[in-house]
Amino acid sequence: MNDEATPQGGLDAKGARRRPRWGRRTPYGIRREPREQRRRLDALPATATYAALDLGTNNCRLLVARPTAAGFSVVDAFSRIIRLGEGVAASGRISEAAIMRAVEALLVCREKMSARGVGRARLIATAACRAADNGEEFRWRIVGIGAA
Repeated sequence: MNDEATPQGGLDAKGARRRPRWGRRTPYGIRREPREQRRRLDALPATATYAALDLGTNNCRLLVARPTAAGFSVVDAFSRIIRLGEGVAASGRISEAAIMRAVEALLVCREKMSARGVGRARLIATAACRAADNGEEFRWRIVGIGAA
């Protein structure tokens, strides 16, 4: 067995550094930034509070977090079954009962976000909201909740 031909410690046979397995991209095709250019969590304001809200076909989920030195600390979380997509495939419309369940859940989310002082939020809605015949009406009702 020839030990000299076997790469050791991250070096190839010629002594040069080996390239990472995925090059400069993640397995999902997203380009990685060099470590020096990544935004450090230390640069985020200590009082900043962030929220992510997912209005899905079956559930409404909210996560509220604050940055820490090690990443993020969850401050609050909420999940409620709303079945927003119930009957959309058959009728092409979001039912009034499903709209009311979604509105009630979003009111709870609004209160939680307000109480925690959320400064930035990412809000995502299911494809049923876009595909339904009354999707635009539903979105206007939701915008009314945010304005209140």
